[in-house]
Amino acid sequence: MKTGQRTLFAALGLFLLYKIASGSKGNAGSGNGSFLGSGCELPRGIRNNNPGNLKYSNSNWQGKVPYSQNTDFDCTSGQVKRTFEQFTQYKYGIRALIKLILNYRQNYNLHSIRQIITRYAPGSENNTGAYVNAVANYMGFMPDIPLPGDADTMRLLVRAIGKHENGTEAISNTEFWGVWNEFFGGVAGFSKSVPMRKRAYFL
Repeated sequence: MKTGQRTLFAALGLFLLYKIASGSKGNAGSGNGSFLGSGCELPRGIRNNNPGNLKYSNSNWQGKVPYSQNTDFDCTSGQVKRTFEQFTQYKYGIRALIKLILNYRQNYNLHSIRQIITRYAPGSENNTGAYVNAVANYMGFMPDIPLPGDADTMRLLVRAIGKHENGTEAISNTEFWGVWNEFFGGVAGFSKSVPMRKRAYFL
């Protein structure tokens, strides 16, 4: 094989590895935060390890990147905006999304898809009605009924939000259960092995 051909095949191999990494969707960014600072080929939430696109706040989230080190990049303007939180690992972004929903239920008594999404994605910044319908269709629940309080329903809600925020599947079942078992396995006795009808609402 000639030198030029070897170089071409090597370049093609590297390109294929790159496409596999950047196109892994639900598994993108999982584990080690390696996508922080990646270019605009990835959705913003995935490259920030923040699949829920939580806005930057004073909340002391576990695994949060400090504001001074935040490199949240707006591809439209071509500038670092620091509008959204960044997390050191993908699992911490998933954890923050779950924790925020749990707080909505405990602190604000929000239990239906419409109640949760209206607070999560207010009309001043989003097409809230379309968001509600997208989540309801993904989950298979009517938007105005209280959601069952089991872990599997939380899984569907978190995945639906991740997909809507990023325009693609951003949280896999494996990623959700990994985060749930590590950080929330004992919360109010929830377990994916117990039928949802026997569970109370999320605290």
